Amino acid sequence: MVKRVILFLVVGLAFPLSVAAYDFSYTYQGVTLFYNIVAGNAIVVPEYNSEPYNSSLNWSGDINIPASVEYGGNTYAVTSIGHHALSGWYDVLSITIPNSVTTIGVGAFLGCPLLASTTIGNSVTSIGNGAFARCGSLSSIVSLADVPPALGERVFGIDEIERQVFVPCGKSTEYRSADGWNGFSNIQEICGVSSAAGVSVYSEGNSIVVEGVGSNILTLHDNAGNILSTRVQSVGEPLRFESLTSGTYYVKIGILPSRLKVVVR
Repeated sequence: MVKRVILFLVVGLAFPLSVAAYDFSYTYQGVTLFYNIVAGNAIVVPEYNSEPYNSSLNWSGDINIPASVEYGGNTYAVTSIGHHALSGWYDVLSITIPNSVTTIGVGAFLGCPLLASTTIGNSVTSIGNGAFARCGSLSSIVSLADVPPALGERVFGIDEIERQVFVPCGKSTEYRSADGWNGFSNIQEICGVSSAAGVSVYSEGNSIVVEGVGSNILTLHDNAGNILSTRVQSVGEPLRFESLTSGTYYVKIGILPSRLKVVVR
């Protein structure tokens, strides 16, 4: 009996069990994420508190983290992306972080090899070590904060110079002189258009095409106002939102207060 107990303890120490690290899960636009409640706000956390941090769920496509979630009859603002929150989500293509979020933790999106673009909300003040490290496909980073977020060590890995960074209009000088951000050689400003004149938005099959907009952020909304996708359009190039189902959509261009309506049939 004593030998069996000792053997069990040794095995347990050698192979620790993964323990759930979250208070509740919440599904938004088909994506289930995990959350803890801290000081009356919600923090996105990993499924488990040790590697592999996220083992049972993985989303293929775009992720729009919600600005608020509901739990136990209450609504909580999402104010932080915790350490390793989406680490190892291998098939994620883009991630949009809402304006409600102020901090992004260590390794939050570590090891997402297909992640091609991310949009960081305008309230983010700090991003932890290696938050976007080992994301080999990451080529476009949009930071909407007027003040460059403080960066930890190797937030974007070691390939900063090869990536495009888009920042608010008139703020490129601040980013080019900020620690960490000054490692990027391609920082462009996103300056909103003053009117929708000359802009063409139309449906083509199961896609929405946008033309006539300079370097700008475009967001696609559903009929309920939810953000479905955030994209950056380069000067002179049309942009397509693809693989859409039939329905009514709205495209918001840069800082324009209005949205342009388009129907996909």
